[in-house]
Amino acid sequence: MRVLFRLFLFVLFGLPAVLVVVALLALEDEPALESTGELSAASIKRARALVGAHDPRALSAGTVRTLRLKQADLQLAASYAATRVGRGGAKVSVVPGRMHVAASSELPLNDAGGSGHYLNVVLTLEQSVSGAPRVTQLSVGAVPVPAFLANAALRWALTSSTPNQPAATLLREVVMTPGELAVTYEWRPDVLDGLRARVISDQDRGRLEFYQRALVRNVTKLAKDSSVAALLGPMFALAEQRSDELTAIAENRALLLVLSAYSNGRGLSGLVPQAQDWPKPRRVTLRLRNRRDSAQHYLTSAGLVVLGGNRFADVIGLAKEVADAGGGSGFSFTDLAADRAGTLLGETALYSQASARALQRKLARGVADSALAPKLNDLPEYLSEAEFKRRYGSLRSAEYRAEIARIERRLAVLTLYRRMK
Repeated sequence: MRVLFRLFLFVLFGLPAVLVVVALLALEDEPALESTGELSAASIKRARALVGAHDPRALSAGTVRTLRLKQADLQLAASYAATRVGRGGAKVSVVPGRMHVAASSELPLNDAGGSGHYLNVVLTLEQSVSGAPRVTQLSVGAVPVPAFLANAALRWALTSSTPNQPAATLLREVVMTPGELAVTYEWRPDVLDGLRARVISDQDRGRLEFYQRALVRNVTKLAKDSSVAALLGPMFALAEQRSDELTAIAENRALLLVLSAYSNGRGLSGLVPQAQDWPKPRRVTLRLRNRRDSAQHYLTSAGLVVLGGNRFADVIGLAKEVADAGGGSGFSFTDLAADRAGTLLGETALYSQASARALQRKLARGVADSALAPKLNDLPEYLSEAEFKRRYGSLRSAEYRAEIARIERRLAVLTLYRRMK
């Protein structure tokens, strides 16, 4: 009985104290490294090429493929992941049989002042005959994690993601050579469906279906050619009604995904397979500042923020303009401004619960297009690659930066995107 009583006291008082100490040791006063890699139009182009070569829609079940990732690709991915946690960066090195990753992030609680707000992680993976790599080193701040615990967590992640068909069954071989990681896998669509079901919860799926059905109802009330503001108002009014202090961000996230999918015409079935059975909304031409392309850029960028963050949305928009300059409709600062406005919409909608609810209230009461995006029609567009180089030189030039600064100044006065903590 005395042993049980002591165990009870430890669980009640001792274990929480231990966890607090571990958490404090995991956070450090300085980052182990600064930002070490920037997403660029070239990196997005390479990522698209990799995705295209391994597009699951072109693969039949049982197909075996090898994905080769350069060290630079891995570093960009790790750096991007670090910035999703907070400001920071990462460094990746691949040598024969091993991959070493170091990452640092400045956590949001840095705003509160004081010290110990950097999360530094060091990880070493070693290739294994079993297919999945093995952890040989892991430390979080000043806390070393025993390798057997790290490997147990890795095995759990691979096998519990889809209990009937574990994700680990996809991996045939992982080979680490100087500067490259080669992953050989067997394509199993049933595993992807299981992973997708785990990532999108029943609650989130329900929210998406609710806003899809709300979209169907609301577009029937719009003229065939309407301002995007006319759709945002009633949709965010519903979000306001459904939200409380804890759910506003989740409601906004689902709403923006639905609007983004509607805008780009792709639908939600790629994210939620059940969506192919949901009602389909009538097609309406949405405009922003009297431009159809600007409305599409605006809503698509807001959706990209939900899926990947603001840097992801900004770089995807820039990559598209660079591609257009090389043979499409031409480089457009007008499109970039609409992209940035949409990115601000997404950021504000997800920044905090208070910010999410404030945005809902403002949009539900109705706004004009001028509240959503700045003046667009005087910005340079339809620039061929040769014309862009003649006027701006490159994306790093002072002339280009001045044009971007002009857009940012216009965006800065839009009070709709003032965020609250």
